[in-house]
Amino acid sequence: MEADRTAQAVAALQQYLTAEQTGDLETVDRMLSLDHAGFGTGEDEVALDRDAALGFVARQNEQAITVLQRHIEVQHVFHAGPDVVIIMASLVYEIALGADSLSLLLRGSYVMEHTSGAWRVAHQHMSMPSSEQRPGEAYPMQRLIERTHVLEELVRERTKELQEAMSDLHVAATTDRLTGLPNRARLEEHLAAEVRRMAAGGRPSLLGIIDVDNFKLVNDEFGHLVGDRVLREVAQVLRSTLRGHDVVGRWGGEEFLILLTDTDASATAPVLQRLRHGLAQRDFGIGRGVTVSGGVAWYRSGESLDGWLSRADTLLYLAKHGGRDRILHDD
Repeated sequence: MEADRTAQAVAALQQYLTAEQTGDLETVDRMLSLDHAGFGTGEDEVALDRDAALGFVARQNEQAITVLQRHIEVQHVFHAGPDVVIIMASLVYEIALGADSLSLLLRGSYVMEHTSGAWRVAHQHMSMPSSEQRPGEAYPMQRLIERTHVLEELVRERTKELQEAMSDLHVAATTDRLTGLPNRARLEEHLAAEVRRMAAGGRPSLLGIIDVDNFKLVNDEFGHLVGDRVLREVAQVLRSTLRGHDVVGRWGGEEFLILLTDTDASATAPVLQRLRHGLAQRDFGIGRGVTVSGGVAWYRSGESLDGWLSRADTLLYLAKHGGRDRILHDD
């Protein structure tokens, strides 16, 4: 008989603590003693009626730490009479702390009263280990919450710093330092994404590989610093020529790649014409103009990225060996 009362009281306590933790105030209300005696420890020990007790639980839940797991280990059970059971237990909480977790040990004494056909919580007395609770100090939940909030804020700040650092690293890893344009690695990401878009039914795009004509002669005659400046000027012309949603980047050496996305044939010729006109009007400071050769190719349904690039590269080869200063495109 006594074992049955113990099991019933422990089960009721488990149900009550779960309701308290999850903010189930209806269940908390139902499981509190009709003459509730109090919460807390030490100087914080207060006698509360049912309404005040519910308010206490609601406030506690609003500022509560996020509990990931909870384990209750019953250590002692005392029967103070046929309808009163005192349960002493250890509660281990695993609480969220930013992206990490922290284990928290509490000790609790609960007076369970059997009244109106059910076991109810008449009183609860909580304490913490000496590692968390100073001598003579009442149950320091508020201090723990405040400390946890400070740590969570530090975690958020550190996470933000790491995210910003990762973003900076990604930009550095995908940007050409000389021209500020996307580098080959970033261009390959754009191209792969574009092939997937078109494979899903999107309109075809135009890929172009542009090469600065006789660039080696510029380096040989004026030096690499001037050669670098010429490449930056060409990059500016390309960037200002293309539409906002198009892509331009440095493919390697004196080669640039352009990607006219989601376009049609009528829009292509004006873009290429503006490109050649922009280069012709630019003063590169070397006493002569700078021209380019290029090969541009439409994407063909079912084609691989390597096949698409190969066709554009072949057209570039034909343009360079056909006299330069021209852009060839497929039908």
